Amino acid sequence: MLAIIKQAIQNFEKESEDLMAMEDFRENDYWANCRYSSHSAQGDLLKKVNQLLEMYYANKYDPSHENSFHVAVGNSARQTQDYYQFSQLMAELWNEWINAIKKRQSYLYLKDKCAQEAPLIYFIFDDVDLAPEKVGELLAIIIKYLSHPNVIVLTTADEELFLEVTENNFDRNIGRLPKEWRNYLHKNAIEQESFQYIDKDELDLIQQTARMYLGKVLPTSTRYYLNLFMDAGHKARFLINDKRLDLCIEELIEKLLEKYNGEGRNINSFLKAENRMINFYFNFLGDTSRQIANAYYGIQEFIETLADCCQFQKEHTEEYWMRIFYASRYFLQISVSSNHCLAENIENRERFVYEILPFRYNGWNLYINYQYLTNFLLHHPLKEKRKTFSQWVQMAQGLFSLLLFLENIFYIVDSIPEHNSSKRKKFMAFPIILISSQKHFSKALICSALL
Repeated sequence: MLAIIKQAIQNFEKESEDLMAMEDFRENDYWANCRYSSHSAQGDLLKKVNQLLEMYYANKYDPSHENSFHVAVGNSARQTQDYYQFSQLMAELWNEWINAIKKRQSYLYLKDKCAQEAPLIYFIFDDVDLAPEKVGELLAIIIKYLSHPNVIVLTTADEELFLEVTENNFDRNIGRLPKEWRNYLHKNAIEQESFQYIDKDELDLIQQTARMYLGKVLPTSTRYYLNLFMDAGHKARFLINDKRLDLCIEELIEKLLEKYNGEGRNINSFLKAENRMINFYFNFLGDTSRQIANAYYGIQEFIETLADCCQFQKEHTEEYWMRIFYASRYFLQISVSSNHCLAENIENRERFVYEILPFRYNGWNLYINYQYLTNFLLHHPLKEKRKTFSQWVQMAQGLFSLLLFLENIFYIVDSIPEHNSSKRKKFMAFPIILISSQKHFSKALICSALL
């Protein structure tokens, strides 16, 4: 972190030097004296950062390696003194840096009242959960050295992982049994007199302490939770470049129809029925903004590839079908992989795509194997357990919406009557209401998805 601060201050100095070189500022006393030296404010800032760097590395010094006891005691005392001085110098650094920025801004914008306001310094730590070993160190840095009114810290991470790492650190520091062992012992512990299970929450305060510590360093009032898009309607309203996702996909479909319509063919978009958007088609998208965005760009690339294939449509050569076939397989791979619910529950995605979409079957070009999908779903382990049954329903809806979306795309690219040997029909998906009985639930879902 000190290296980042040093680089930022060096950039600040460089900007000041560049501004000083401009003719508009040469006559100003501030800019005339604004240069790097031991007497300038900027020089003092860099000097203080270098001092902090030396003190930081000095804290790693181990006095036990000294041969002289006298030297070891002296260095240890100096190390302890520097440790407390380090925090004081960090607070002084923020004040001096902010004052230097404020002073420079006042000369740049003499008539701007905003120039008199104290600036804010931002530290951004992205995807901290990808380095869980650094979580404890980061929390300590925030509360010790970044607690300043003009210092703003932004972190992106998984809240539960922060809590888990903090709890494990407390476990290790206290020297207790690992959390998994304690949970097992608490679950199976029985009081000898009353023969009742002991509530682990009454015995284990580590989790509560970890949550309180995390709430102190990162107050809940300053947290922003990202939205999850749990149903197709919310996914359809997701914004791509300030436009709703369903409208963006509709535009892509319309561009594809412009390429393939003509010569007596007039195919309408399958995304709407009676001028209303059918949200069922968006079930195969994931539930986070990143998953949805990845799937959308996969759709965009797929539609653009098919639009480029239009020039080979009249010939309907093997090359035409092979281009569409490989683009479709790639689209299925991207769509399944971008949806974590599908990716986690399909063990072999390459095999799944291979079975779902054979190149040719019984005279059909680009045949979608719904029978394989039905068997896959009916024998999936998620269906057998009550706790995971809702997850199975989500996966089934996602896969059927994906294949019906692809089926209607095939209807567009295979729309010339004299070449449509498979007599491919247009599918229409409707919102469905499923019966509550788990025994017949799966069959009702599969049949209704093919209406």
